[in-house]
Amino acid sequence: MPRSTFWKGEPMSTRTRWRVLSALALAFAVTTGVSAAPASAAVFDHCTMVTCADARAAFAYWDGEGLPPRRVTNTLPGRECITGGGTYGNRDEQLPEEDKGTYREFDVYSRPCGKGRDAHRIVVNHETGDAWYTDDHYRNFHLL
Repeated sequence: MPRSTFWKGEPMSTRTRWRVLSALALAFAVTTGVSAAPASAAVFDHCTMVTCADARAAFAYWDGEGLPPRRVTNTLPGRECITGGGTYGNRDEQLPEEDKGTYREFDVYSRPCGKGRDAHRIVVNHETGDAWYTDDHYRNFHLL
């Protein structure tokens, strides 16, 4: 099997080829900088979208249910279901860091029982009572 060639047509061993490629990769990483991408979520201090009224109504519903501390799915009239109480980990620290309490997530809209949930959620800090609405499955948050 013929060997690869480098400049001027000289043969280059596989080991040398890997060393050159590794050196180039290292040089690229050092000169361009390698860093983690920042969280892309935005947190807004108010909620003025049209759907915020629905989020507030859903929050009132869940508050009336005692803001369940565990995931539950409630059956509503018309064979509709709504789920809430599941843990939201805030692993990306998108919500305020000073709120170290347990976050729970709740559906805003019901759905036919057995169907998938949509992207609209309320996230509540059980220790502070602060609630945020997300209409895009945790990409952006709006304080209720």
